[in-house]
Amino acid sequence: MNYASKVCQKSSYRKSTIDIEKIEKQLAEAEIKLKETYAMGAHLMPTCRSPHPEQEAQIKADFLQKWHTGQTLIDGDYACIDLKR
Repeated sequence: MNYASKVCQKSSYRKSTIDIEKIEKQLAEAEIKLKETYAMGAHLMPTCRSPHPEQEAQIKADFLQKWHTGQTLIDGDYACIDLKR
């Protein structure tokens, strides 16, 4: 029996122990922590230019429409819109 056959034979006895559900749960938790960390730091940064120049009025209108109709605001990019009255 050659070396390649031995390796293939040994590897056929190994079973995959990847726990997809565990990995998905860890990724979901990491996403939450990443967003929380970003939110904490974003409010400490100095004022900077808008990531969507000249679109702020429309983005604000979309934000307010969603807010007033109870739609989700999750994952929206509302940076640099002024919500003060």
